[in-house]
Amino acid sequence: MAPIAILNRGTFNGSTAGQVSSESAAATAAALDAATSVKPAAENASGTGAVSNASVSTGTGLRTITHGNQLLPSDVGPWAIQGVSKGSETLSSLSGPGRGYWRFDTPNEFSSTTAWPSNANDSNPSVLNDTALHAGTVTGSPVTIDGYSIPVGTRIVQFYDFPDGYDFLAQGTSLKILFRGCRFRWSSGVGGTGIFNDNTSTSSQQIMLHFCDIGLQSMDPTSGECLMHLKFLGGLNHRMLRNYHTRSATFMQPNTQGCEITECYVDEYIYGFGEAGTSGSGGSSILHLNGISTEGGLTSIKILRNHILCPSPDGSTGAGGSAAGQMGYGTQPGQTGYGNGTAPGRKTTQTDCIALFSSNGLSNIGDGTTGLQIKDNLLGGSGYPLYLANSKGDCQNVQCTGNRVTTKWWTNGGFNGVATDIPTWGSNGNTQSDNLWADDYGTGGDGTTAVADRQYPAGNGPRAGTSFL
Repeated sequence: MAPIAILNRGTFNGSTAGQVSSESAAATAAALDAATSVKPAAENASGTGAVSNASVSTGTGLRTITHGNQLLPSDVGPWAIQGVSKGSETLSSLSGPGRGYWRFDTPNEFSSTTAWPSNANDSNPSVLNDTALHAGTVTGSPVTIDGYSIPVGTRIVQFYDFPDGYDFLAQGTSLKILFRGCRFRWSSGVGGTGIFNDNTSTSSQQIMLHFCDIGLQSMDPTSGECLMHLKFLGGLNHRMLRNYHTRSATFMQPNTQGCEITECYVDEYIYGFGEAGTSGSGGSSILHLNGISTEGGLTSIKILRNHILCPSPDGSTGAGGSAAGQMGYGTQPGQTGYGNGTAPGRKTTQTDCIALFSSNGLSNIGDGTTGLQIKDNLLGGSGYPLYLANSKGDCQNVQCTGNRVTTKWWTNGGFNGVATDIPTWGSNGNTQSDNLWADDYGTGGDGTTAVADRQYPAGNGPRAGTSFL
């Protein structure tokens, strides 16, 4: 990747807490090299060919991504826009208020009303990506940042390392805010409301996160439910762009209209209580694993060109959880769900990479303009990589095209299979095309078997490149 011209390049000025090693994520990407090699040459070069949605601006020296199978950790997160290697980014510490959380109705605590420099835009990457430029409000006219027009009145906050444990009370507010190149890494997870508690926020509220680093600090948190996620219940048109999401049980739950998740790198799911669940006896106490999941009633969403992989086992190496029902259970030999042999950790047997559920009882009726788009993503692992919006049998305008699913961990993509809640294609505006197996490692994919011991160790079995839908 060509370096980005910036000022004051240096190392992270604080403790190493929150600086997550990329070894596991990079290893996953390397393990999928074979998946790429079995595709036709033209597809290796350009993902799925023609892309109908604009790519991220390359004005800052970033690689253009046409498919999620091309995304690497170096393409996302704060280090990408600073033009440095992961772990060498410069982020400034931010002290939180004494109450223990931020409030959107007092945003000066973490942002500023000072005018954002009009030349801090895609045309001037050295100004935009200056690590000393942290906050301001767009005035006068919109600015173009990362290929998107940022409207007047938007507060921009960038290159901050937000303190451990501080979430945001965003209820009943109407803030437009862009967090860019920021870090949200906690030692233990957030509650069910997510990082931004935005229930009842107005339709004017819009939260945008570009090139952020989000997740837990360790694969072995000692408390909580291993959740470090974004859950949007209010506002409209929230956007997640080129974020680095690792180390969580759930990553994103966009439950309002117009959300966009584009070119995000999602990996390293944590299955904190394992197959035994919080009760120790499984059943409904088993905590769910979600990449991007919605709960129903959607009319528009874009999920484009993401890398969403749920490795199995989950990579935990901690010694916690001596008894079923305890945090960390499943990480030791003899425990239910332990990945034996050369693959320690907990087998990740459920839930999704991308799921459009109707768990709130509402049907997913995509509008005739944007609809429900799931396009050009690399997926693999979990229960089913795809839940395709049709659990109530009446979904409309689901557009599922150009996706790739790896069989690296499970013979059929996920523990239960590749997809469920599948619409009747060709009716009610529901369309699918070019959804192919990224590889075929064949039989033996039980969530613990190394690819060297699979039926097709190179991933070049007969299903590679064929349709999975």
